[in-house]
Amino acid sequence: MTQTPENRPKISAESAELFHLVVENVKDYAIFMTDADGVVISWNPGVERLLGYTENEIIGQSIAIIFTAEDRAAEAHVKEMKTAASVGRWEDERWMLRRDGSQFWANRLVMPLKNEDGTLRGFAKVMRDGTAQKIAEEKLAQTNRQTENILSSIADAFFMFDRDLRYVYVNEATTKMFGFAETDFIGKSLSELFPNV
Repeated sequence: MTQTPENRPKISAESAELFHLVVENVKDYAIFMTDADGVVISWNPGVERLLGYTENEIIGQSIAIIFTAEDRAAEAHVKEMKTAASVGRWEDERWMLRRDGSQFWANRLVMPLKNEDGTLRGFAKVMRDGTAQKIAEEKLAQTNRQTENILSSIADAFFMFDRDLRYVYVNEATTKMFGFAETDFIGKSLSELFPNV
């Protein structure tokens, strides 16, 4: 049976209170709402911990306040709301601003809130600080680039296998020595490339 406003189950006051308690007590996620124009209308303690604004400071402000200057100039906050409204959600990761001006890498989800008739009422936004993971990924990428530079500069042939004895890395000296391109090696086993060895 299709639910209509008349036959949809009503949310009890207790359920509404429990939901409010969940939102208020979530520590690792910032959960807040804006109206359809992107003006903040609700703010949980998780947002205050993450962004530094108290509820009284942020309610009534445009959500643009937490975007970097570059993203504000590009109207990223407007684009994400339009996309969320048209496709049902928006997810991304980007640098955001705290009240003190410091930046953090945010994992974000934006969902449109619509009436029964489809009228857009606003947006629910869920955000998490992913800065530590982003920094770790960037350090790993930098280490990988440095390792790649070192290995590619070795004059002797150098290559690495995975557990299945398939090539996962070959340096330039290896490709020159055997006359194959790097792509000919990667993913292949020694016996596939050199069946007579």
